[in-house]
Amino acid sequence: MGELIKPDSNTGVSETTRGEGIEILGKVLNINKDTIDIDFDGMLNQIFQHVNIGDILQKIKVGAEYVVQVPSQFQLGLETGDYSMMENMKTGTMWPSLMEVAEDGRKHIVTPLPIKRQEFIQGNPFQELSVNYQNLYMMKQMHELAQLLECTLTSVKRIEQGQKSDRVGLLNSGKDQIMLALSQKDEASRNLALQLGRQSVSDARGQFAETLKQRVEEFEILPKSQAMLFFKEFIKKGYLQGKDEEYQEIQDYYELYLQATQILSASYAITGDLDNARKVFDLSIERMRAIDFSNLKTIEYAHKNGEIEGIYDYASEFLSTEKESCIEDAKQYDYVSIVVSGEKLLEVIDNENAEKIPEQEAE
Repeated sequence: MGELIKPDSNTGVSETTRGEGIEILGKVLNINKDTIDIDFDGMLNQIFQHVNIGDILQKIKVGAEYVVQVPSQFQLGLETGDYSMMENMKTGTMWPSLMEVAEDGRKHIVTPLPIKRQEFIQGNPFQELSVNYQNLYMMKQMHELAQLLECTLTSVKRIEQGQKSDRVGLLNSGKDQIMLALSQKDEASRNLALQLGRQSVSDARGQFAETLKQRVEEFEILPKSQAMLFFKEFIKKGYLQGKDEEYQEIQDYYELYLQATQILSASYAITGDLDNARKVFDLSIERMRAIDFSNLKTIEYAHKNGEIEGIYDYASEFLSTEKESCIEDAKQYDYVSIVVSGEKLLEVIDNENAEKIPEQEAE
């Protein structure tokens, strides 16, 4: 899946903030006003409902760009009643913070976001935000999974017509069932649809694997001698081109097997079942290691200039790489990082203050 991921987010380690001596580490979900499928204004409003706005109002400048960074989880620790970024960093706790983006792109902490004391009575004030962004993350993963299925159905068209219909039918069935899961709000219904989709994809994947193994092991050994290769081409015009086409079909089957493996693994990862997500790849790696690629490797004799890329050298290794990518993509984000202009921040704060005035008058 690889970067199950993600047009509006990334994973990585943020830079060290100059002047503060604080290094923010972890997986970050980056959000801005153009991020699809998210209520940008609503998310900002939700965050600032819990913040003492007066403490930060004077620090926001029109024309500047800011990053509101909120950890998905953090320890509360009300020892002194004063919330200090530096104090909490000593205990490994990261607090929500407002950072200004400098001209060089580096982020500088403007202030820790001062959370209202009463918000802690009921626990983590950003719990709802954490749940919302995790649901957003899951939906993005599921959307990418559906896109991956579309790519698979495009690739299968290169496979010979005689056996294509059965495989396409299975993949289409898996695609339809997984797309059904995307539209299910009820968790039980969504899981059932995913299970049905998994079965269809798994069946298609098994067929790809068996055909791949058969094609690889039945591949006619090419002679190492250039004279013999010339002779075979002489007595059967187009012989070498035919072998290249046969090799390409084998490559196609490997690609389809890889994509089916990614799809099946991702279907577990997006529901938090990382053990089965790993197991899918582990079984695939074992299956590739069990195939004897020695016959197929002789295709190199017809390509002395090294122009051919051999799956016989990377079949299992590439699956191992994809496994790590899939598992990393499935991990929950440590931070939500929202890029926002100073103007938008002031607008949100004004809206928040306007909402409080009627409440105070009603009292």
